[in-house]
Amino acid sequence: MEIYQCPEFSIGIFLIKPHKHMPFHDHPGMYGVMKVLFSSMTVTSYSKLEGQATPTQGIPVRCRFLSQLSLDSKSEPCVLYPEQGNIHQIQAGEEAVAFIDILAPPYNPKEGRDCNYYEKMETKEDDKQNISLMPGPNPSWFSCVPLSYNGPCPS
Repeated sequence: MEIYQCPEFSIGIFLIKPHKHMPFHDHPGMYGVMKVLFSSMTVTSYSKLEGQATPTQGIPVRCRFLSQLSLDSKSEPCVLYPEQGNIHQIQAGEEAVAFIDILAPPYNPKEGRDCNYYEKMETKEDDKQNISLMPGPNPSWFSCVPLSYNGPCPS
């Protein structure tokens, strides 16, 4: 649900059904702030290893585990940075979860800020800290259904 967008940032609200998740994805060159509004979720974040190129379909990206945070409405906001923890997956808990998402700057494919999706690969080099993620299209099982925002206009 898009709440507001300007050239500097965007604000949206996401809803995820119980036990469902958003696939691994990134926000290239962007800061992200997520705050749970109700229920709970787990955010698993990875950072690309140094020297990894811009994601290209068919070329795996090596990543290092950064954190796994369990968040609820009492938790502090979760911050994702352009280079740290930017590749992440969001998992809803026992109940549906809603969270506010602020991105700065907002998506802009013309300026190289478009969402990339990833699928976890199993490789011999993987361990608890390093994994390989394959960039690709939005998975067929995942969709974002836009909802209308009818609340007050942020000013």
